[in-house]
Amino acid sequence: MEYRQFVVPSDAELLDTLGVSPEAVEGEPTVCALRLTAASGDNVLISYDVPGRSFRIQVSSGNALRLDLLRESVTNFTVGAEDGSFRVRVALESTGLAGELEVLVGNEIVVRDRLLMA
Repeated sequence: MEYRQFVVPSDAELLDTLGVSPEAVEGEPTVCALRLTAASGDNVLISYDVPGRSFRIQVSSGNALRLDLLRESVTNFTVGAEDGSFRVRVALESTGLAGELEVLVGNEIVVRDRLLMA
C-alpha cells in the first residue's frame, strides 16, 4: 500500500480560524486535540494523530457522549469559518476507499460522513 501524507493546518491557522490551539494528549505523544463548543452548549472534541494518519471526533451534550467517530488513512485536514460557524473537513484515502468527514460547529453541530469504494 502506498504511503500518503496527512496534511494538517498549522497551530497558528487553527488558532486564527477556530480560536483554539491544539493541546497535547497525555500519554499519546503524537496526538493533538481541539475543543469547540456550539451555541447550543454541545461540545466537540477533535483529536488527530499525524504519523498515525487518524482523526477522531466526539460530540457530547453535558456528560452524555452522542457521537464518536474514528477514521484512519486520513490525508487532509482543513478548517474554515464563516457567519459565526466553524467548518472542519477531513479527507481520507486508502486502497479501495475514499471519503470525507465534515463537521460544522455553529448554533448546532452537524456531522456529514461519506465513505465510498474507489
